[in-house]
Order: sequence, then C-alpha cells, then structure tokens
Amino acid sequence: MEIRAAKLRTVDLPREVSVKVLGVFENEILDMIDEKPDLIAVDCSGLEQVTSSHINALWLAYLYCKEAGVEISIASPSEGLIRVLKLMDLHDLFMFDHDTIKTRMRKAVRSISSEYTSTYADEFMADVDNINLAMVRFLEFIKVYGLTEIAEFELKTVFYEVATNIRNHSGITDKELIVFTARKNESKITMVFADSGKPFDISGFQIGFNPHQAGLSKQKRGFGLELIHRLLSTIDYKRLDNVINVLTLEKELE
Repeated sequence: MEIRAAKLRTVDLPREVSVKVLGVFENEILDMIDEKPDLIAVDCSGLEQVTSSHINALWLAYLYCKEAGVEISIASPSEGLIRVLKLMDLHDLFMFDHDTIKTRMRKAVRSISSEYTSTYADEFMADVDNINLAMVRFLEFIKVYGLTEIAEFELKTVFYEVATNIRNHSGITDKELIVFTARKNESKITMVFADSGKPFDISGFQIGFNPHQAGLSKQKRGFGLELIHRLLSTIDYKRLDNVINVLTLEKELE
C-alpha cells in the first residue's frame, strides 16, 4: 500500500517489554488518536529482538486505530519483525513505511541551500532537556569560528527560540524529533530546522513592535517571533508533502 501525504504522528515501539513501559506506549497511541491524525507511524527501528509482547502491542495499536478510523503504519521494520508478522497472519493488516519520517526530514534539510557543504548536523527530541543539550552542541560547533561573544549569544538565542517555538506550537510530542543542520561561509551562517508537526510559518510574521502601542494594548506575548526576525537576515519556510516543516534561517556575520 502507498502512504499518501497526511497529518502524521510517530511513536517508537519500546524495546523493553515491562507492563509499565508497554502501558505507556498504549497510552501514547490513544493520546495520538485523540488528535485525529490521518496516520500513526510506529517506529520499530529500536528493536533488537522481537517478542510476543511487541506483537501484542502492535496488535492493540492496530485495533485502537481501526476503531478510530486512523491508518497505522510500521516504520523501519526488521526482517525478523516482518517474518513474525507474516507467521502470525498480521503482516497484511499494516502499511509499511520504509522511508521513515526521520529519513525524510534528513533529506529535506540536506536539500535546502544545497550550494553549501553541510558542516554540522544534529537531531534531538523536542523535550526541554534535549533542546538544551542540542543548543550546547551547536555552541561547540560555532566556537571554532572565533565569532564575537555577541554573535555567539545571538545564534544561541535564535536556536533556542526556534526550537522552543517548534516544541510549543507545532503539536509534536516530546519524543518526536527535530532535525537540524548549520552551515557557514565567509559572511553568514545558515541554519535549517525540520519537524513533522502541523504547519507553522514564522516567516510571514510582521515585525514592528512599538513599546508605546504594546503598552496601550497591554500586550503580554509575541516577543519571541519579533526577536527572531530582528536577529536574522532572512527567514524562509517550506511545507514539504504536507508532512514536514522546513525552516531556513540566515544570519549575516559582521
């Protein structure tokens, strides 16, 4: 079966088969179904071995999705998992996405600004701790270029604001990935973020914050997008296949 472009959610099938862990997986499936996606992809790339508990978890996920009218696919299945599903006559119940959403995001960020050679690439889950760790790794990358302290601060600020906006507004879960690349030439740094959440285009945000008007209107939010625009030279947004958000940011270096 061919998987069409859709509103998609992804979840990892856990390696551990304790009642507690599999219960968390079951609840994640139910929570995603409540969001009414077109498709839920169960990523099985982390399985080192296949047990009856894994098969039972996939079977329950299939039943829940079927009852709710949501399509379900298995991403990155091993040959062993496919073999077991065939033995149990369950194989034909699932779609199989061999080109996972992770792979598609990686391809997407590589396709942007292709005139550059990628010099830094990272991917991280969208929870607060992993965003902070990814920001530290990014700072280690840019330090080799001997940028000014204020330039490093501005790049750090952009990274954190964008990653946090993706986390808070794209609808992805803490366990879903943000894929990131950074490239530098003589005059600028290009950063590319990709996620599989709902469309969220910050490029069209109109800057023009006025403290006096904001005070009169008692504005309490919206400073993040304003700050991002003022710190960057260009912002470009693309929605690929109605599944992947790709945000390309360029900052001129003094």
